[in-house]
Amino acid sequence: MKLEDRVKKIKESNKIYVDAPKEITGGQHCGMPTYPTVVENDVLDIKISIGFFKSNYKNKDLALSIMDLACSELIK
Repeated sequence: MKLEDRVKKIKESNKIYVDAPKEITGGQHCGMPTYPTVVENDVLDIKISIGFFKSNYKNKDLALSIMDLACSELIK
């Protein structure tokens, strides 16, 4: 198997989810909460959590970009 194929397979094994808390806040904390988007890779044992933007789409895009950089640095 070529190195490019292995890198592609490792990148495809990313798990992407939103890390929402189990408890729902109430009272003065009832605004529009933002939750971090998490990209996790069990093969490389890396977990990246981004909650910078209010948009989950932008957080996901940034987290995937950082994961791509990490994969390219670790796999040479």
